[in-house]
Amino acid sequence: MNQQVQQSTEVTVRVYIPRLIEPKLFTWPLTLIVGQAAKEAADAFGYSQSSNPTLGRGNETFDRNKTLEQEHVHCQTCRMGSYAQR
Repeated sequence: MNQQVQQSTEVTVRVYIPRLIEPKLFTWPLTLIVGQAAKEAADAFGYSQSSNPTLGRGNETFDRNKTLEQEHVHCQTCRMGSYAQR
């Protein structure tokens, strides 16, 4: 039996901000840059306090210059926070 496995080109991510109770769902292409996804999430939350929002998982902060796929973001919950450039 020959079965083809079709890989998804999009990911649905539940994003939360620690100060808010209700997360929001976003569906993004896996090729989207983390920094752009974080900006879209920040805009949706009305979170304009940071000019460099980022996404992360647990204690890990994703690289803002990599794609969601490169950071292995697949159907999960992410937190949004600020990115302080050094």
